[in-house]
Amino acid sequence: MVDAQWVRELVEANDPTPVIWRAFVRLWEVERLPDNLRAFYDERESWTYRLERFLLDSFPELYDDILLTRSITQDGSYVRRWLVDNNVVIIADSLSVREAVLLKHYFHELDFVPETPFAIAPFPTLTESLAQKLMNVSAPSSGRDTAEFAYRYIAGIGSVDQQSYPNDRPLLIWLRLPDAELEQVTEAQTTKIVDVVERTREVLSELFERLEGRKVIVTSDHGYFYGSQPNHFDEPFRAPEGVTRERRVYENLSVTASQRKFFVEHDGRMALKGRYWWRGSGQNASHTAHGGFSLVEVFVPILTFHRSH
Repeated sequence: MVDAQWVRELVEANDPTPVIWRAFVRLWEVERLPDNLRAFYDERESWTYRLERFLLDSFPELYDDILLTRSITQDGSYVRRWLVDNNVVIIADSLSVREAVLLKHYFHELDFVPETPFAIAPFPTLTESLAQKLMNVSAPSSGRDTAEFAYRYIAGIGSVDQQSYPNDRPLLIWLRLPDAELEQVTEAQTTKIVDVVERTREVLSELFERLEGRKVIVTSDHGYFYGSQPNHFDEPFRAPEGVTRERRVYENLSVTASQRKFFVEHDGRMALKGRYWWRGSGQNASHTAHGGFSLVEVFVPILTFHRSH
């Protein structure tokens, strides 16, 4: 996972993000789809934890560098650049490197864009961040056609056939998956992680059928933090009074000077970085979150799909 050659490549790179991205892809790659998806996620997330802990401990400046040079300057151009001719861009809400690697096994015409297989999500890693930049709305469900592109919002299963898909101009589709399923993954419903992949695959399959013959780009607004096991995260310090434990980003949070090292900060917002998290307790405690600054939240995949008539 981390060897001397990889560390040398990381240190010598002018831009370390492609080196890190390739490492995450390798961590989640499989020769065939796993039989037990929940066990697979738990195992590979522990590997992801170890990689990111290494990066945070060895290169603590990496997070602020990505924040300042890539994330707060992200203007949505990784989406806009593809909205030409009659291309289609699907923003799959919360799609991460995990699902991107697995979905390639379901769709042989789907693969990472060779020259730009990933992008850095805007800060904070919330849906509203990208929605504001692309459509000047906080909620994608409020989006409308613009002068640049037609727009459609797909809430989930059963929504695809309720829409028309203009073929004479670029089309932006915001898909509520996998985020809608990720919200259901709790202490009481750990196996719901299977639905995260399966429901996303089902709706993408329907969309690909409807969009046959067109160039389709699949990307995301942000990834997500997954913490179902103790070896997936670290609690930074006792959560301040009144803090919502399961969140990843906070506004004007009051912490001590020594506690600031657990966060990245910008414009009044503080986001937990790396593998730090306060997971809630009880049967309803969520195993997923976003808004923070772990690298799997910040790095978003860019895939291309094209099926000829």
